[in-house]
Amino acid sequence: MKKNWKIQVSNWTKIPLETAVLILKESEDYLSYTISESDKITSKAFAFILLSISAIGALIGVTISELNSDTVNECFILLNIIFVILVFLLILHFVRIHFPRFLMMKGRRPEEVSNENYIAPKNLSKDEINLSFVLNEIENSKVKIDFNDSSNRKRIKLLKTGIIISCVLFFSYYLLMLIIKS
Repeated sequence: MKKNWKIQVSNWTKIPLETAVLILKESEDYLSYTISESDKITSKAFAFILLSISAIGALIGVTISELNSDTVNECFILLNIIFVILVFLLILHFVRIHFPRFLMMKGRRPEEVSNENYIAPKNLSKDEINLSFVLNEIENSKVKIDFNDSSNRKRIKLLKTGIIISCVLFFSYYLLMLIIKS
């Protein structure tokens, strides 16, 4: 993440305010996109948490049913107990994606942008103050975008890992069930 990114122009006062506002709007749109992507990652992680909780419920139900049957298969019960533990660990993995969610949101607190040096520097004209403010917000948006992109990439990697583990885990369970039941 480049915290010291600056707009690369030789004389910032020559940038038309309208152009700077357009760039700010585009950067805010992309920042909104990164926030939206984070929401989607969170929703997918939550869906897998719910799916995994359902799987634990099913495993516990099948295990209790087996314990109440006339012929108890110890291997079947042991397999279910092991898989309940593994699915619980999988839930913890998805919870890691869901909470905490590190993200930089749009906008800033008023106290961050309302000090006199920031909004009314003494050596600038009114138009230069407005332009300076917009350019600073563009640079601030860039920092937020970089942070959110980095955070989203890490969370997507964790989500993909969890999905692969889920597939392997449930496929392994199915194969082991076939072996035990035969």
